[in-house]
Amino acid sequence: MGMNHSSISDLTFSNSPKKTVAILCIGVASLILSGCASTGLFSERTAGISSVNAHSLSKAALDSRAAYTNESLPLIPREARAEVKEEGRAQASLSLVGKSLSSANDKNIKIELFTDKINYSTGYVKVLAQDNAGQDEFWPIIAHDNVGSHSGVFEYIYILSLPRGGIRYLVLNGGPYANGEKKYTGFEGSLIEPGSSNNTSEPDKVVKIDFGFNFPTPPIYAEDTDLADDVVDVISGKIAAIKSTKAKIIKTKNELAQLQSTETTPEKEAKKQLKIQGLEKKVTELQDELTFEIESTQTRLLDYFGLRQQISNNYDSFIKSNHFHWADESQKQDYRNTILKMVAIDKKVHTAYNAFLEDSPDKQKLDVQHNNMTVLIDLNKDFDKTAPDTK
Repeated sequence: MGMNHSSISDLTFSNSPKKTVAILCIGVASLILSGCASTGLFSERTAGISSVNAHSLSKAALDSRAAYTNESLPLIPREARAEVKEEGRAQASLSLVGKSLSSANDKNIKIELFTDKINYSTGYVKVLAQDNAGQDEFWPIIAHDNVGSHSGVFEYIYILSLPRGGIRYLVLNGGPYANGEKKYTGFEGSLIEPGSSNNTSEPDKVVKIDFGFNFPTPPIYAEDTDLADDVVDVISGKIAAIKSTKAKIIKTKNELAQLQSTETTPEKEAKKQLKIQGLEKKVTELQDELTFEIESTQTRLLDYFGLRQQISNNYDSFIKSNHFHWADESQKQDYRNTILKMVAIDKKVHTAYNAFLEDSPDKQKLDVQHNNMTVLIDLNKDFDKTAPDTK
């Protein structure tokens, strides 16, 4: 990907380009050394520079020997580094989209973080042009110090190279947390401009980046998927009950008709009439029961159609969110598998809908809502779309 080096004035780094090389060497060296020690606070830790950059730097050091006449220089041993081919590199994809929590005197900053989805250590930050002026900038990740796990609690620190010289630090914290009885996943970014001589203890500026602080965990659509399965089971049960009640009504009416047509003696007529009254009462009760089941089923189907549209819209929003962007491919497939459960659930509800339609007390309303649901599912492409996580 070609990277545009146009400037964004409000984000100009204060250190001079002449200091950049020394600062980067010191900063990267410190980062690599710090990565060798375990903090004991996190189960995972990686630090260093990308293998591609490491190979390039190693080659540059080797090639520079030709400019010197020292006889011993070519004899100094070197540990060869394997070149990383383009096809073997982990490709960076969209991980987070955020904007600054700016004060009254700050301009709003919008950034996109692209990383690999293996150990989240390589990639770049895309800084979007402000107010439709200028062009986007790309700040490569030149080093990282990552503790924790991307699928759990983590703190990832990235050193970013600015196109005009100088560096920025992006400190990224995140993971699942509880607020009362509810559970969330959140991401907090801090874009740091170091002080003079790369002083990180007294930075010139720290801008807080909102990557989304409270994504419901599990996602709302996933919880609603479980609810939809329960609702369609209830609907299927009611369809079966309607069929059973209809059969009971037919049987009772046949018994009633047979009894009414049966001739009897005068002394048995009173007993016969009592049986007839009992069967007539039973038919009335069964018809009332049938009416209730039909109305209840109508309500449940309408509820399902509304819930299914909610699931579709929530899933559509979810796969456009940072909660989804941040996930690795295995996690993303788990999220897709959750929505794919709706294929079987939808099939069951369509079967129930077709079986119930002739009994519906308001076929037009039911048909309109069913159609709205179907159109929305097709529009949102629940089952065949992939996440827009590459640009």
